[in-house]
Amino acid sequence: MFSVVIADDEPLIIKGLMKMVDWEKLNTQVIGTSRNGEQLIRQIDEMSPDIIISDISMPHQSGIDVIKYINEKGLKSKVIFLSAFQEFEYAKQALRYGVIEYLLKPVTKEELELSIIKAERALKDNLSLEYLQEDAKSAQAVFKAVTSEYEYQDLYKKFEQMGVPTSDASYTGVCFSAVEDRGRAEKNRSEFELLRFTVFKKIEDHAVKRKNGFCLKREADFCNMIFFYGKNQEETILTDVKALIRTMEREYGIRLTAGIGKRTDSLSDLKFAYKTAAFACNLYYFKQDPVIIYDRINKEYHHSFDDYNEAYSALVKAILLRDDMWLDQLKQCLELIGELHYGNRVVAENRCVALLMELLRELGNYCRLDEEDRHKYEGFVSGIRSVVTFQKVKAMILRYLEQFVEKTVFSNLGNENETIRGIKFYIRENYDQEINLRSLSQHFFMNQYYFSSFFKQKTGKNFKDYLVEVRMQKALELLLENSGMSTQELARKVGYNDAKSFSEKFRQYYGESPVNYKKINKM
Repeated sequence: MFSVVIADDEPLIIKGLMKMVDWEKLNTQVIGTSRNGEQLIRQIDEMSPDIIISDISMPHQSGIDVIKYINEKGLKSKVIFLSAFQEFEYAKQALRYGVIEYLLKPVTKEELELSIIKAERALKDNLSLEYLQEDAKSAQAVFKAVTSEYEYQDLYKKFEQMGVPTSDASYTGVCFSAVEDRGRAEKNRSEFELLRFTVFKKIEDHAVKRKNGFCLKREADFCNMIFFYGKNQEETILTDVKALIRTMEREYGIRLTAGIGKRTDSLSDLKFAYKTAAFACNLYYFKQDPVIIYDRINKEYHHSFDDYNEAYSALVKAILLRDDMWLDQLKQCLELIGELHYGNRVVAENRCVALLMELLRELGNYCRLDEEDRHKYEGFVSGIRSVVTFQKVKAMILRYLEQFVEKTVFSNLGNENETIRGIKFYIRENYDQEINLRSLSQHFFMNQYYFSSFFKQKTGKNFKDYLVEVRMQKALELLLENSGMSTQELARKVGYNDAKSFSEKFRQYYGESPVNYKKINKM
């Protein structure tokens, strides 16, 4: 069983992470938690954890300081970083020191579980990434020498045996990928895979023939090469890679992209050269350049998750009020997703899926959507992950939602009074605040007695009953998302000052108090 230490300066986040996954099922055990970097380093010394899940920005010592310490001490611990914001300089440093994964908060259960499994595989092979098991006599056997803890004199011997220059040369990692929409490739999957295999093999043969490189690792979707040139020929690599891509595209009709990693003069940095090439190649999802150079990657961030939440709220409101600008609000949400999650395809995809499913649930509170509508919608959402670039994902979402909202949502909204929709939206946006009949009637410029009868006449529900219903729905959602939250914290989150009255109301709705509900459902 693998041992785990979790570090974050927010105790609620630590609680949430501990409750988020089934640690035993993942063959892991949480043996400690830390609130700052100094405490984490002490626990690393005392407990020697296999896996560390840590916020990258903590008091006293940052996550980068911690992973530097692990590298300096030659420890085998694998690190998964969490961050509340995307920062490329952090990501680059984390990459250099061998981080397993760099996840943006709020992290999902799926993302965390996949990262833990990735760390376990790395520990089993004593590597920092997933590796293929190759014939020990092949050129790719060098991959383990490059990426594991070999003594560098042994690495030199292996390179000399292969005829790879070990002096007066610089080494550059290049990662090639065949670009194809997964949805299209499914129709001729075997044909596409055979073509991709052939092209990757041709790239290898080309390098061997010219005696300027070799294949470090070939995967289903990627071909990872190491090229070597004289120390004054660093510009040659870009010219050669572009020419190679043009040749393969012309001869085989397959579109290629490549990531060029960090150039190094030392064999001791080959692991970084390989990893930076893979990192650059994966950025094709966000910027459709045929060749992406790691040293030229530069991204500045001007927005936060608060901006995204505001944009999403404005989107829902615009749809409910039939504002002609709702499509512009959707575009803004998608642009923010692309910026906030730039560099992490999985997280960007997850955020798009979350946006679409949350929007479906939200709109379902205001209009009737039948099972067929929902089924078609969910089928569309499931295809998001099969799209090759974020630009195409945005175009698909905009096109689909424009039709869905105009034809399905607006036609069903027609039966509800516009003022009632506005009231419902206001309540759902402000359920955590103090809301009463007087404040609400003033907000909508109505006499409070008229407001009460108007609301009941149009909805068939008492205003207070509707408010409680919304608060209980939100309470259950929060409980499912963060089962480590206390009853008092949960009550405050949904607008109750008195935890006892909240607990009683929760019991009326769900048959159990929040505490018992968590126990019964093993949360």
